[in-house]
Amino acid sequence: MNLPGVVVDLPTLTAKDIEDITLWGMPNDIDFIAASFVRKASDITKIREVLGEAGAHIKIISKIENQEVLENYDDILAATDAVMVARGDL
Repeated sequence: MNLPGVVVDLPTLTAKDIEDITLWGMPNDIDFIAASFVRKASDITKIREVLGEAGAHIKIISKIENQEVLENYDDILAATDAVMVARGDL
């Protein structure tokens, strides 16, 4: 859903996301997490907290999807391992 100019207040990770990461992803040795709707660096920090020390090697790709992200881009870039741009949503 594209909501130009609207600040979306959604959790970084749902309970299902955390379950998928910890109960399936990590035991199956995933290399990357592609994180949609990243809005600020703290979103990436939350993912790293879920990964913990055991998942510290897992890289995070942050999807840039709206104007709010552009305002926080430098902080996000410092916190993430890579970015993916949703051009149509910007």
